[in-house]
Amino acid sequence: MLANMIILLEIVVLTVVVEVTGSHLKMSSFSYSGESVTFECNVDHGEFPIVSITWLKDGKQFYKYDSNLINPVSITDVDGVVVKKDLSLNGNKVTIGSVTPQSTGTYTCKVEIDHPSLSVGELSGSLKIVQN
Repeated sequence: MLANMIILLEIVVLTVVVEVTGSHLKMSSFSYSGESVTFECNVDHGEFPIVSITWLKDGKQFYKYDSNLINPVSITDVDGVVVKKDLSLNGNKVTIGSVTPQSTGTYTCKVEIDHPSLSVGELSGSLKIVQN
């Protein structure tokens, strides 16, 4: 029973939620080498449609969902980031697998909506990879 409570506590501690006026980024603050990590980005866009969602690691784009394209998902190679495409289809949830120490960094989601004065929302969080 105590072991289950410790595991549950560890899971709660691992999740960081950054919230700005109804928008939030949900991600782990750290993970162990070899595990998968899922990032979830929800930017409050009201009734306006999302045009694109871009994910970056340390300022380098590794994933983009663009609703205007026939093939809306594009993935770019970035050191330490292996996108699990089958788990990352709509852009607001992206999963990277087999994380390594190179996966440590700042992850940012940028959401572009179809409105001239509220064009981009951006949220960031840090991830640290530790050895088992």
